[in-house]
Amino acid sequence: MADIFLSYKKEDRRIAERLVEALRAEGLTVWWDDAITPRAAWDAMIEEEISQARAVVVMWSPRAVQSDWVRTEAHFAQDHGKLVPVMVEPCELPLAFMLRQAVDLSDHRFDASSAEWRKLLDWIEEGAGPGGDRASTARGKRWYARPAILAGAGAIALLAATGVAVESGLFEEELGPSLIVDPFEMRSDALPPAFAASIVDEMNSGFTAATRVRPTAGDGTRDLDAFQVAGTIDADADTITLYSRIWVPGMDAPVLSPKLEYPAADAEDASFFLAMRLARIVRCIATGGLSAGGDAVLLPARAAVPWAQFCYLDVTEESLDQRIATLRDVVDKAPAFANGWANLGDMLADSSLPGGASNEERAAARAAASEAIDKALEIDPDNARALGVKAYLALGLMGSTDAAGPFAPLHDFAEWEDLSKQAIAASLSNCGCEGIVYAQTLMALGRYDAAIPIAERYSQADPTRPAYAIVWAEALEGAGDLSKSARVLAALDNRWGEMPVVHMAIIFHNLRAKQWDAARAHVEKHLTGQYAQFHLDLIEAAQRRDPAKLAAMRAELAGMAQSSPALALRGYAVLGDNAQAAAAMRNALVANGPFFLWHTAKPLYRDVWATDEFAAIAQALGLFDYWKMPGRKPDICLAGDPPDWCERV
Repeated sequence: MADIFLSYKKEDRRIAERLVEALRAEGLTVWWDDAITPRAAWDAMIEEEISQARAVVVMWSPRAVQSDWVRTEAHFAQDHGKLVPVMVEPCELPLAFMLRQAVDLSDHRFDASSAEWRKLLDWIEEGAGPGGDRASTARGKRWYARPAILAGAGAIALLAATGVAVESGLFEEELGPSLIVDPFEMRSDALPPAFAASIVDEMNSGFTAATRVRPTAGDGTRDLDAFQVAGTIDADADTITLYSRIWVPGMDAPVLSPKLEYPAADAEDASFFLAMRLARIVRCIATGGLSAGGDAVLLPARAAVPWAQFCYLDVTEESLDQRIATLRDVVDKAPAFANGWANLGDMLADSSLPGGASNEERAAARAAASEAIDKALEIDPDNARALGVKAYLALGLMGSTDAAGPFAPLHDFAEWEDLSKQAIAASLSNCGCEGIVYAQTLMALGRYDAAIPIAERYSQADPTRPAYAIVWAEALEGAGDLSKSARVLAALDNRWGEMPVVHMAIIFHNLRAKQWDAARAHVEKHLTGQYAQFHLDLIEAAQRRDPAKLAAMRAELAGMAQSSPALALRGYAVLGDNAQAAAAMRNALVANGPFFLWHTAKPLYRDVWATDEFAAIAQALGLFDYWKMPGRKPDICLAGDPPDWCERV
């Protein structure tokens, strides 16, 4: 058997060859072979090689961190106390491995002149890297000794990649509820055996990165005094399926048995995304949606089942009607559950947005939302979710019935600010959305600088929600810090690049920066069909400025000005046709209501804001009333060469 098992991504073969040669020159034997296929690599012989090796050297690179096969080998090595992580290129490590220091050989100096190389040899001689003691993941032991500190670790990993300084201690209060995590089982040989262990490790990292739930390794025995989760993984040619079972204290039967799926074609990302979804469901159940609370939330059994079902529906983004009906069942069976009422109010408010409902039905939904929120605050005056929803209802973001023009103006700005500040001063809710909504609304009102610290805080608090980091990146970009914004987006792309919300944010950023080739590459990689072709034609017209192509694109945009005003707005803004973009913006606000203001805050539309046409929209929306308040001027009016309409504020 070899001294060292080397795990690496095949694209890093040249670096691996040099590392193997250097290790062998030190008299060490190395097992490595990229000739076998990934699925074949996890036969009994390979697993035995890892088990018998003195150390498992994992070569981390931006490509390796995206590989499920490298991560499963790393998880297997970690479970056996043999993991020696080596960073051969700067990258963001997977959440499950952030607590371990890695040897930094990114300069590729594999000789005695390098202190890092000497450190690697010492660790191999010791048989494991730092923190690699076998007791660290033994059954019955805590997965992580200090989850309150690791709560910021996921954020720190993201922020370290951006060069942004961070403060620790986001969750310094008393630790939250304990959770027993049993070993997950494999039913399919289409995936490596350690895939199940990687799901568990990634899930536990998700808990500790974004909440103070304390995961503890179990042995499959049901503990009636604990929250508990177990699971089974199956796979076929098309789909990887995670069947899980979740228990709450005092109940013999699972409170929820969710089924989560992921495309087999994207197997390298499956363990991470399945684990993050399951972690969000479990922590919602265990904390009653109040992940920063110090205590578990134990609902009566009759309410625990529908609440668990809501957690599943919310995480998997099932229909709004289903979620509302389930929450009505929750508060009917647990009328003193404040967060049940708060979530119900939030869902009802969402249902009042323009869509298929009549104006009367939308007004009734807003009234029902206000009633539910008032009930939540009667029970718990500091409920962050309820305060946040009450704030944007007071502002009129969901519309109102007293619109004198084509769309309802905003109002009660002082009350909105007061309620929003109360919400972010309260304990973080499970979604943390009250802070992000406040930041987005500040951006919609043109105040990017004011939004940055709020968006940054909530992005740090929950690094498992890439949408929050996108808001932070857009606030930075809107304030003029394009380089830092680009670093935040690059870190997101490295970990969450396959998510539509991430690659669309990157495309928007590239379009505004006129980075045409980068925008084209992202469109070709991530978008499909007519949507992709529209963006490719738009990029070509904007980059080449060919008169015929510009005319064709403008004709296409004119045709969609009424039917697809948001897309027309994007196209006109990219072409620099700002007056036409403002007209499309107005059409989108008429169609979607004031809620669409969040979309208009994207930095791509900054030049549109400078037009007189936009000033007319702002006047109709009542924004000048806000901007005339002390210290509330929009950033565009504080910058050099402000538009003429700024004289009015």
